[in-house]
Amino acid sequence: DVQGQPQELHLDSGSRTATVSGLLPSHPYKFNLYGVWGQTRLGPISTDTITAAAPAQEEPPSPPRLGELTASHVSPDSVQLEWSVPEGSFDSFTVQYKDAQGQPQVVPVDGGSRTVTVPGLSPSRRYKFNLYGVWGRKRLGPISTDAVTAPAQEEPPFPPRLGELTASHVSPDSVQLEWSVPEGTFDSFTVQYKDAQGQPQVVPVDGGSRTVTVPGLLPSRRYKFNLYGVWGRKRLGPISTDAVTAPAQKEPPSPPRLGELMTSHISPESVQLEWSVPEGSFDSFTVQYKDAQGQPQVVPVDGGSRTVTVPGLSPSRRYKFNLYGVWGRKRLGPISTDAVT
Repeated sequence: DVQGQPQELHLDSGSRTATVSGLLPSHPYKFNLYGVWGQTRLGPISTDTITAAAPAQEEPPSPPRLGELTASHVSPDSVQLEWSVPEGSFDSFTVQYKDAQGQPQVVPVDGGSRTVTVPGLSPSRRYKFNLYGVWGRKRLGPISTDAVTAPAQEEPPFPPRLGELTASHVSPDSVQLEWSVPEGTFDSFTVQYKDAQGQPQVVPVDGGSRTVTVPGLLPSRRYKFNLYGVWGRKRLGPISTDAVTAPAQKEPPSPPRLGELMTSHISPESVQLEWSVPEGSFDSFTVQYKDAQGQPQVVPVDGGSRTVTVPGLSPSRRYKFNLYGVWGRKRLGPISTDAVT
């Protein structure tokens, strides 16, 4: 920025354009863009530009005034900030702080807001937040406050225990898995296996389930399935089983058709998806997306459903969901939609 401080703007992988706001007129800037692929950061590609000159107009005679900044609703991984503007109005605000690695972070806020939640923090850690008000070509402030995030919740003293994993209801393109939990309860489960191309796949399962159908497999092929139990911050297991899919069957002559994918009932940690099938019917569906760590996730859905709720998401985050229809040995689609929790 004009003070020489590094600034970052995070974008989802589906974007091909971004607007960088809060710059000064008639000022040269250099922009570097990096691509994140797995755990690797590639690039940058760079460009230089000079912002346009400010239009000849008179600024308001009396600048607005920032009041007091306070922290409330502190959790282990987030802090809600509130502030006042006793006089005038601002075009926008920016909140600046340093993360657990000491890297500067910026949260943009529109001018009509008086509160914002800063997510992605670490438990039991002190943060200093600076809030600036943007008014025309000027940045006023900052006003500041310190906050200590809440401690992480304690885990139960005795871990649950996974029993036995078995395969049943084997078809040419799917396998149903069943398992037991002899002691305790898990928060959730994950099934991991490698597809026909040798790529690792992950199927998330809620903690109350004891069965899941893994779709999108190939006929007459051996698969090894590993099931992990998630308990608090720990991953226990795996328990494993092998299964060979059934031989291929003749497919119907006319494939079904996917319609439109839409989002509804969005909460801080889940999104409900709805879709249509204008023609034919599918054996099953799969919803694919990337979690907050960029890891691919798969949600299997039976063929009679037209809605599914994707749980375990992070607040205030953009997700891209791809829905595939499984029909015989074929995977059709995807149809896609974006949603911000």
